[in-house]
Amino acid sequence: VINFILINRIFERTHSTVAVSLMWIFYGLPAIFLGTFSGFFVDIWDKRKIMVVTNLLQALTIISLLAVQQHFYFLYVVIFAYSILNQFYVPSEAAVIPEVVDTKTLAAANSLFLFTAQLSFLVGFGSASVLLQFISSRTIIILSAILLSLAALAVALLPKDKLISQRRQRYSWDQFSHDIQEGGHFLLRGGRLVLIGFIVIALFQMASSAAATILPVLANTILHRSLQKSGVVIVLPLAVGLVGGSYLFSREADRIRKRYWILGGSVVTGGFIIALALLDYFAKSYFWRALMAGSFLFFLGVGLASVVVPAQTFIQEFTPAKIRGRVFSLLNVTINLAAVIPLLLMATLIDILGVRLLLLAVGSMAIVLGLFIFFRSDVIISNTNHRP
Repeated sequence: VINFILINRIFERTHSTVAVSLMWIFYGLPAIFLGTFSGFFVDIWDKRKIMVVTNLLQALTIISLLAVQQHFYFLYVVIFAYSILNQFYVPSEAAVIPEVVDTKTLAAANSLFLFTAQLSFLVGFGSASVLLQFISSRTIIILSAILLSLAALAVALLPKDKLISQRRQRYSWDQFSHDIQEGGHFLLRGGRLVLIGFIVIALFQMASSAAATILPVLANTILHRSLQKSGVVIVLPLAVGLVGGSYLFSREADRIRKRYWILGGSVVTGGFIIALALLDYFAKSYFWRALMAGSFLFFLGVGLASVVVPAQTFIQEFTPAKIRGRVFSLLNVTINLAAVIPLLLMATLIDILGVRLLLLAVGSMAIVLGLFIFFRSDVIISNTNHRP
């Protein structure tokens, strides 16, 4: 909900996707500077306490929007502060899943995780456009802070971190430096199966950030309506598709190898992104545009779930528990570092060339990525005993 309010406010004030992309850049900068170090601390601290404290501090950060929302440039400062806290929360959240479920149910747990995380994000986007018709943004900000406080209560009910007693010790600088680098060394030298999931999630999360940046322009260009008026049309089908894809993977994960899921999901995702770019050639009236866009977005959601869930399961299954925090933190760093320049470049190109060309390029790259991962994983599988 807060993302919607911020994107909408920044775009209304500037009418520039560059200004909107700055929001994601300020969100990504803390990951670049803190991500590697935060992953180390996640591995030696109690993950449950990390999540409780960061949720509470994020609630206070959201409340601070009440003081700065009239001062446009201070919004970026709040986004930056929120992201600093997220560098500790996100790797803790991802690393704790394999600790509270067994291996047999890990695929189902990841499906549920994707469902709750993505659906809540999408429902927030969809409901925000409706909520703003009835209540003020000030009230929405307060409600969002309350929800973050409830999140702190929820994670406080998790089991205590079982790894904390094994990891807490006094460190020399050499030992500290070694442990910081351990996650990267694992990926480059021994975690080739994990690296597949790592690359896939990084690229698709980059694409998701880019999509959120261009959302106002996408609504205007594809549906010829403002984001506030067309948010539900965009969000609801995509959310249902994500739910369907997650459920399908949880049902069939043991029967179909993960690399087939990634290939199929990439092709479906890319194909329907291209279809969105060409929507005006299929439908002229708003009714048919909305109907076809909803159908395309549904299958796009199925495709995304079929890529992200098996990729995350890759990482969790084949990463040793003692370094999961560092590996997921490194993933977060990679996502944000690789996204900064493309976001600025993409926003500039959209302002000059338009959104359709970008959608065609992104859709084509998703298909190529799926094919590349599928055929390269054959080489990796031939050198390992695992069967992803």
